[in-house]
Amino acid sequence: MWAVITIFFLIFYLFKPTFQRSPSYPPGPPLLPLVGNIISVWYYHKKLKYRHKVWQKWSRNYGDLLGLKLGFINVVVVSGKDYIKEVSSREVFEGRPDGFFYLMRSFGKKLGIVFSDGPFWNKTRRAVLRYLKNYGYGSKAMEAHISEECQALVTLLDNKKGKAVCVNRLFDVCVVNIVWRLVAGKRYDLMDERLKKLCNVITKSFKIVDMSGGLLNFLPFLRYIMPDYIGYTELKNLNDSIHAFLKETIEDHRTQLDVKNPKDVIDALLIEMNNQEDKTLSDEELQVLCLDLLQAGVETVSNTAVFLLLYVVRNQAVQGRLHMEIDKQIGRCRPPKLSDRASLIYTEAVLLETLRISTIAAMGIPHMALANAKLGKYIIPKGTFLLLAFHDLHNGSHWKDPTIFRPERFLTKEGNLIQDEWLLPFGTGRRRCIGEGLARCELFLFLTHILQKFRLKIPDGQPTPSEDPVEGVTLSAKEFSIIFEPSFIMAVDYFQHHYPNTTIMFDMSTVYIASACVAVVINNLLLDLFTYNTRITFGILLSLATMLFVAICNIGWDGFSTNVSYTINLVAIGVVAFGCTIQQASYYGFTGCLPPRYTQAVMAGESAAGFWVSLDRIVTKYGFRQPRRSTFMFFVFSILILLGHSMLHHVMMRHPLVQYYLKLTNESRHKRRIQLHLNPNEDATLMESEAGESTFGVLKLQSPALSNTGTVDGENAFSFANPVYSPTATIPVTAAPLASPPPSVSEPSASPSAVLRTPRPSYKVEDVVFEPPERPTSWRSFKRGVLARWAVARAIYPYMVSIGLVYFTTLSLYPGIASEVPSCRLGSWMPIILMSAFNFFDFIGKIAAAWPYEWSRSQLLMASGLRLLLVPLLLLCAAPRHSPHIVGDMYPIMFSVVLGFTNGLFGSVPMILAPSRVGREHREIAGNMMTLSYNGGLLSGSLVSYLLLSMLGPPAGAPCRIYPTPLLPTIPPVTTSAPNITYIMSALH
Repeated sequence: MWAVITIFFLIFYLFKPTFQRSPSYPPGPPLLPLVGNIISVWYYHKKLKYRHKVWQKWSRNYGDLLGLKLGFINVVVVSGKDYIKEVSSREVFEGRPDGFFYLMRSFGKKLGIVFSDGPFWNKTRRAVLRYLKNYGYGSKAMEAHISEECQALVTLLDNKKGKAVCVNRLFDVCVVNIVWRLVAGKRYDLMDERLKKLCNVITKSFKIVDMSGGLLNFLPFLRYIMPDYIGYTELKNLNDSIHAFLKETIEDHRTQLDVKNPKDVIDALLIEMNNQEDKTLSDEELQVLCLDLLQAGVETVSNTAVFLLLYVVRNQAVQGRLHMEIDKQIGRCRPPKLSDRASLIYTEAVLLETLRISTIAAMGIPHMALANAKLGKYIIPKGTFLLLAFHDLHNGSHWKDPTIFRPERFLTKEGNLIQDEWLLPFGTGRRRCIGEGLARCELFLFLTHILQKFRLKIPDGQPTPSEDPVEGVTLSAKEFSIIFEPSFIMAVDYFQHHYPNTTIMFDMSTVYIASACVAVVINNLLLDLFTYNTRITFGILLSLATMLFVAICNIGWDGFSTNVSYTINLVAIGVVAFGCTIQQASYYGFTGCLPPRYTQAVMAGESAAGFWVSLDRIVTKYGFRQPRRSTFMFFVFSILILLGHSMLHHVMMRHPLVQYYLKLTNESRHKRRIQLHLNPNEDATLMESEAGESTFGVLKLQSPALSNTGTVDGENAFSFANPVYSPTATIPVTAAPLASPPPSVSEPSASPSAVLRTPRPSYKVEDVVFEPPERPTSWRSFKRGVLARWAVARAIYPYMVSIGLVYFTTLSLYPGIASEVPSCRLGSWMPIILMSAFNFFDFIGKIAAAWPYEWSRSQLLMASGLRLLLVPLLLLCAAPRHSPHIVGDMYPIMFSVVLGFTNGLFGSVPMILAPSRVGREHREIAGNMMTLSYNGGLLSGSLVSYLLLSMLGPPAGAPCRIYPTPLLPTIPPVTTSAPNITYIMSALH
């Protein structure tokens, strides 16, 4: 009996500290014998799902200093900015806990730099930092390593574009490579299976328990009773796997060590081990140091980067603003750099907001009191674990709406960045994370590289990724997937990203123009077989059907393989080019039968259509953020415009003016109307008649001069039909409607004496009509057609050469070379600005072609030849790629303006003048011959563009030059008084 009582009091005495709270110890929930608060923690953890929320709930009840007992260990949860900063800054709290969980990863000792303390930690930390800096940490070389990994990651994602990619372990190998290059001098491929397995092992080891260590820390004897339940067995196996990899790496370095030429941190530490006298640096210490650098980098940076993608894809407005800022400040002609951080203010705000709302180190790395110390009004016993409630700090009342992802909270009204003192994602004080600088650089470059190339999208049919984290030593995101779609501005970028490492732009241009040339030739052969209306309608329907197929099947559905899709696009381009050129050639032939101002109007409309396409692309790009959808809508709008054009075309063909001129042309062609022109350009007189004169028709040189008596010499007269034309004659003819035909030769005529008021020479108008020729399908008709085309070509060849040179110059530069011109300020907007400037001033040039100036053939040929000088000028704005000879945004824009205006002017004037140099029956042929020359210039220019492209040199990552600042003028010395020296020096700085 007494023995039982004695044992009871002995047990009570031994376990009294586990359930009795000292008055000087911070308050907390009630304690139970032996386990303290472990059961309470277990209960609320099941209820709230996360331990940091358990600490947060109790801190609301008991205060910013929450006192707990977990088994035999005192644990104080520190909340509030002031207390957290005080604990982090006081040397007495710089210790690291010596719990079983923390020591089992380091051979049961306090080794490394994460879980060590005291003088040993100070010495080791200084040595590691020194060696890291010696091998590139914090230098330009470090930035180059990060950029290389970012570009490798972008390449990997580009191969998976359009597919759902699970991103939870996306950054692991990249982060390991960045650190491991410094530590071990080695880089692994992103798909290296061994390293991926190692990263998975590290991730699993971080998911078994939370940062407090769980039962392994507070009741470590349970590892002998239930090792699997408390995670001991799995954690030991995982630690053994990681140490095996590290031991092998160190042994490889030891066998290949060059004492005089160390390559990395491991080499440097091995040399120090060989030279040390106190033997403080052992193999185990080196192994744990490598483990600290490896684990810390993988889990912290990788998990934060994944959260970064999660919040960006969840908030499309944020993603859109990020894209706009990156496009404006960086563009796409060079990769992002760390120096861009100063200009990417919103991007920095997004990074800060992600660090705040995710807070992956919810409680930080635990501190330990190295001696009894006072904190606030309480005494913290020696050996107490201190958990810093960073998650509560970053998601508390200070932030007003802490659960909402709102980067604007870190921006002032003026758009400047706010560094909030309540944000401490990397800790504070001497125990602040030594990798903070590297982590911030990695996150910035990861985000900007990805968003420069891709737009993030949640896969169809999948829910929005959850913000709720997965608990562990660090918090991580639940598994989710993202589709990385290419981000672009111009429509052609969709095809460039869809078919990487190809010449898709040049191939499409060449196929289009080659098909157009074939279409012009065929259209020339079919002039006598099909009417204008039939040919134009055929071209519209062919283009419309092809565009519908591409939009629905190749862009909307996107069900073809890459090679098949590439071929389909080129075939579609060829078919559309065929249909469009049939329309174009028929229109030019058709307008050749109209007065010249109508040809000029059609060409101005064609130029306006090109400018409209640029505007259409900008609208669809900003109206529809997803690349495939915006391209699809671009096709939809283009198809709608094509349908509207078709309806307007049929309405136009019924207009009386059009019907009248078509009738004249048909009679001239099929009845062989013989016309002798009174003026070099009778259309000027005709246009004046249409504008308000009482007579109109085609003037013919018909009869010899009248005698002074007003009679005509009958010997040489062909006819005496009216009306009679005389420079001073008054012709009393009743006004006719605009589209009514000219008077027939069979109509009764007025007497000459009633019409003529002067004996001066006069001329009569007469139609001399022959019988229609043989059927157009006969051999004689075909031969006559060939001879007619040859005769027309001889008559208008200066104009054909002129227009061919104009479009040869244009296609040599656009769109290929123009899209290669870099801009460090405008970035990816440079190509679209050049194209828009060209299209707009091309439109202005075509309007200017209406100016009443008689261009001679030599003037047109000289102007077209001088445009060739623009080829080397614009080429030097892009060549060589790594350092163009002509630097500056204004030069290529100015060259594009000149190229566009001259293209509009000298591409229109020859087309307008050529038909007037032949008879009416040959004007459609003249229009088609000019179109043939025009397309010949396009084709030859497109082929030359391949040669010019090869002259640009290999692709370059950063073509932007950095020029040294010129020396300032020398300032003569100024005598100043002592009190002003400080002011002057501060002003200079």
